[in-house]
Amino acid sequence: MVAISMIRSFSGSSPVISMSIHTRWAVTLPPSSRVSGRGPRRAVPRHYPRRARGGQRDPARYARPAGSANIPCPANLETGLSRFPPPLVEAETLAALLAEQPAAPAGPLRLIHVAEAAAFEQAHLPGALLVEPRALLDGRPPAAGRLPDAGRLNALFGSLGHTPDCYYVVYDDEGGGWAGRFVWTLDVIGHHRWSYLNGGLIAWHEAGLPLEAGPAAAPPASQVAVAIAPDAPVAEVDDVLAAIDDPGRIIWDVRSAEEYRGERSGSRRAGHVPTARHLDWMRLKDPTRGLRLTEGLPELLAAHGIDGRLPVITHCQSHHRSGLSYLVGRLLGFRDIRAFHGSWGEWGNRDDTPVVTGDAPGEPADGRTGRAP
Repeated sequence: MVAISMIRSFSGSSPVISMSIHTRWAVTLPPSSRVSGRGPRRAVPRHYPRRARGGQRDPARYARPAGSANIPCPANLETGLSRFPPPLVEAETLAALLAEQPAAPAGPLRLIHVAEAAAFEQAHLPGALLVEPRALLDGRPPAAGRLPDAGRLNALFGSLGHTPDCYYVVYDDEGGGWAGRFVWTLDVIGHHRWSYLNGGLIAWHEAGLPLEAGPAAAPPASQVAVAIAPDAPVAEVDDVLAAIDDPGRIIWDVRSAEEYRGERSGSRRAGHVPTARHLDWMRLKDPTRGLRLTEGLPELLAAHGIDGRLPVITHCQSHHRSGLSYLVGRLLGFRDIRAFHGSWGEWGNRDDTPVVTGDAPGEPADGRTGRAP
């Protein structure tokens, strides 16, 4: 039997894990190394509703065919595969593709599971490779979520046996935060051959598809020399400062409402960037549908003032939660979306950055008073 449990720790009123705030779902397997088929319904907690049988999902509600202006949509790329998945791939579609061309450590199709090693060893998709979250982070305070240096990026992709021909299918066990962070890292190095498994491990399990337990297989290591792409979707403090004064740009804060209002903070200062729009990352994924992306995302974003036709900078505390908002923007074909990788860990620990509190986004000048009207 495969058992799923939800692990939370709390700080204030919201679940907190490590540097970022999220709910983590863990799948635990028994001592046997492989489980397949649909398990008993109680393998999923009663508070975690299943998708209605026969219900159909419309990927077009999330993923538009257009890419952003400076980053191609992965569906428009040629690969060495006989078939490749759409940018947003459902579990059943991926399973059918893998039946034709299984993922292999040295093959062109790579499954990437972003999680801690202990969680990966409990359950993962057959043939998946492990990327631990810390490999995607600089790790040095106060802005621990910044992009690692070139040496660490080379070590990461070398350990994956990366080549320009690799096609990555990325997933996690939390609904897209860490998966989005890996996708962003791929875009940063100019590698746009990727797809996201909608709902990740949880949706795969709910579809009754096989899981494996045990340590990750290691592909043949390679010597790589990745470089930051000239059009890398990276935003720095100066970019955010410029966006505050530009009505033609959008800042998207995906932290909790309490953090946005300034009621609590993971940094020395609390509040939000003046003019920043707020839409919590938790609203981008649906716990009643296996943590798949929320249906009607374009309408949800528009209702919160987030317009993909304009340049968007997204952030959270450490660019973990905003990995999901970045991913959503890419899948929706945003013209220009970048991630402020220093996020609030950097902004909220500086003395020269404007900060406002309260529910309202505020105006550019509000940073002088410290409170939005």
